[in-house]
Amino acid sequence: HKAQQEQLRTLRATIGNLVNEVDKKASVGVKVVLLKNNSTIYEKNADHLFTPASNTKLITAAAAYHLLGPDYR
Repeated sequence: HKAQQEQLRTLRATIGNLVNEVDKKASVGVKVVLLKNNSTIYEKNADHLFTPASNTKLITAAAAYHLLGPDYR
């Protein structure tokens, strides 16, 4: 039991370090859940609503198409 707790502490620290390495300008939300008992082992901004990057790309592409036209090179 003590070994498992130490593994969870190490895992939480590793995930936290990875999340903190992300560019500070980026918006990051993470939630890691153990499937065997549905317990949350790590979360950061898990309840924050983000705009998916693919949606932003669609709007940008549509605006460029509208402003520049279909023949722009």
